[in-house]
Amino acid sequence: MTNATRSRTNRLRAEWLVFAAVTLLIGGLLAWTLHRERLSIEAQEGDRLDVQTRVVGDNLLRQLDGAGKALDGVRAQLSHPSDRPGTRLLSQKLKLLTDAMPGVSTMIVLDAGGTIVATSRDELLGKNFEQRDYFAVPKRSGDPSILFVSPPFKTALNTFVIVASRTLRSAEGDAFAGVVAATLDPEYFDALMRSVVYAPDMRTTLVHGDGRVFIAIPGGEEPTAVDLAVLPTGATHSLVLRANRLVATRRIDRDTLRLNKPMFVTASRELEALYAPWWTRVLELVALCVVLIACTGLALLLSQRRRVADVAVALAARQERQLAAERVELALRGADLGLWDLHVPTDTFVVNAREREILGFAPDDALPQGPQWRDRVHAEDRAAVDAAIVPH
Repeated sequence: MTNATRSRTNRLRAEWLVFAAVTLLIGGLLAWTLHRERLSIEAQEGDRLDVQTRVVGDNLLRQLDGAGKALDGVRAQLSHPSDRPGTRLLSQKLKLLTDAMPGVSTMIVLDAGGTIVATSRDELLGKNFEQRDYFAVPKRSGDPSILFVSPPFKTALNTFVIVASRTLRSAEGDAFAGVVAATLDPEYFDALMRSVVYAPDMRTTLVHGDGRVFIAIPGGEEPTAVDLAVLPTGATHSLVLRANRLVATRRIDRDTLRLNKPMFVTASRELEALYAPWWTRVLELVALCVVLIACTGLALLLSQRRRVADVAVALAARQERQLAAERVELALRGADLGLWDLHVPTDTFVVNAREREILGFAPDDALPQGPQWRDRVHAEDRAAVDAAIVPH
């Protein structure tokens, strides 16, 4: 391989290396940009889910606060035997309170044995619910300052409900006297949970502090337990990737309410649906880059082939001229004639050995170039030579 061929090969290889480096750089920038877009989508969607949980949480806190104050009002009336209304009048008041509170479906008063002695629903009067958590837990605690929130349970109407209750104390304050309770309306909270759903793949759940689901949108046959371990201890909300979903969780609690168990609300999106537009953009950009790289690579390949072909043609022509010159040289040598060749653009000339002798140059003498060579032309021939070189 000649030096010229080696140099040409190295130049072609260098062009492909530059092409590869530019391709990798563009690919890296594209990957970085798409990764940033993915993180931005996740952050924006996380903020949006967190806002939805806050909306539900604020509404739930207002309902719990309202229910707690209503229970306090009923309890205040029952704490004074002289002012204590009769069963019928108390039940009427409970009905008025229930009608005034859209998040509450039923209010009841249970005596120390768990029997309902007043209620906003007449069909419940006289029934005993001492085994229910909303009665048994306050009875064991006896703390009148705590608002007890029961785990979800299925009622006789085959619906899941949560009951908020407070302990009743005797007039002297030294004995358990019963419980006053309010059933949170599942239809109200179902509508609330549906109001924050903004995508077909979105799920929202309202969960008791023990992990049991109160309401799940979309609903299922049976509410299942939710693992709340994703919420760090002491944190009020979190955002995690879990089971191919982006899940925002918020703890619903307030110091002034003194809940025995907090509530939690979760809102989540399916990652496949969340990133579907992003994947479409990825495929479009990758396809565009592939086409551009392929077209650029093909253009470079065709350019190199054309240049290689041009070099081959020029080399063949040079070899042909050299061969023709050698033949002329042999013919001239046989005829003992001199030959000189003028290169007009550079104003230089080349002569054979016989011409050197004729012009009086030794074999090693440097030939005059530029205007100097004209001095070697015979005076009688200069006009003809100039006329032959200078275009008219």
